[in-house]
Amino acid sequence: MKALSLWQPWATLLVRGWKGTETRSWGTPERGWIAVAATATLPPAGRKALKRQDFQMALYHCVPGVDTNRRAEVLPGDLTYGAILGIAKVGGCREMTEESISYRREWEPLEHAFGDYQPGRFEWHIERAHVFIEPIPCKGGQKLWNVKGELASELENRLIKGAMKPEEARRLCQPEANLFDAVAEA
Repeated sequence: MKALSLWQPWATLLVRGWKGTETRSWGTPERGWIAVAATATLPPAGRKALKRQDFQMALYHCVPGVDTNRRAEVLPGDLTYGAILGIAKVGGCREMTEESISYRREWEPLEHAFGDYQPGRFEWHIERAHVFIEPIPCKGGQKLWNVKGELASELENRLIKGAMKPEEARRLCQPEANLFDAVAEA
């Protein structure tokens, strides 16, 4: 299975379903399920995002362990780092245009706020995402990277526990897995 590393808080927003598009400077022909990993550190852009009201609103509703009775904000320490947080199904990828950016800005303002929308960049359409109750610690990689070895075994076990058919989970967790293959619906 392939994996994609994202900075926080974008990784959490994606696996929790608040972010339906991942924006990148590069496109991909990949389609199907990928693992979503949070990077090991919080970059300055992530710290800045955590101070924005739109990010706080979304994160406040989806970060586990935040005691909403004690404080009214999500802090950097509330997020998980250096781990696979869940999986996402990539349904398509296209280069952004002025028209597509304008559409997002007008009709999907939160989605627009959660991405880097500029002409010439690419938007990856996320059809579905599933978060793991317990993240899987890992060292991520650049671009799309292969999940291998013990990490692949742990990911396979999580997918099986999440109601995916065992043969589908095993097939997806092979390094040479074809992500165009159908995945059993949970």
